[in-house]
Amino acid sequence: MTGLIPPGKWVVDPVRSRLGFTVRHLTFRVVNGLVPVRTGEIVLAEDGGSAQASAELDLAGVDTGNPLRDDFIRSARFFDVERFPTLTYRSLTATPAGPHWFTTGELRIAETAAPIGLRVTWGATTRDRHGDLRGRLIAVGELRRRDLGIIIGGRVGDSTAVLGTKVRLRLDVQVVRPAEGFRSEGP
Repeated sequence: MTGLIPPGKWVVDPVRSRLGFTVRHLTFRVVNGLVPVRTGEIVLAEDGGSAQASAELDLAGVDTGNPLRDDFIRSARFFDVERFPTLTYRSLTATPAGPHWFTTGELRIAETAAPIGLRVTWGATTRDRHGDLRGRLIAVGELRRRDLGIIIGGRVGDSTAVLGTKVRLRLDVQVVRPAEGFRSEGP
């Protein structure tokens, strides 16, 4: 693992990072959306055998491509972003396994936390125009929305759930290990 991403503290570049999600709607339709990443960091141990990660995401910025649906998702009936504008993640364990890391952690919305397992794949590293080291990671996982206290819908007709119980997540993150302080390069 250390051959892919050098050890140390890495800061998430929010301009180039996002959480994608997929959930079934009315059982036959799939809704995809994005949530912006506000902040985050990854600390990889010098021996490459352990890592810690944390992130804060902006629920007020959720985007499914449908403004009416987005307004509902932000409303008090769903995420209640007026009171709880962020989703947070923190890793509890991280285990290297070949080209991947397998992590367990918790996602938190409002006062509710849910366990989540993620398979993390590190991409290549490169130096940017400032000489800072940059890397990319993709983390994928799945959770049950009820574990986060998101209970919505009911039934349509006799048996079709309005909103699927499982949410697939794909976190696409660019990280930077700056020589002197963090600076995003912009879009």
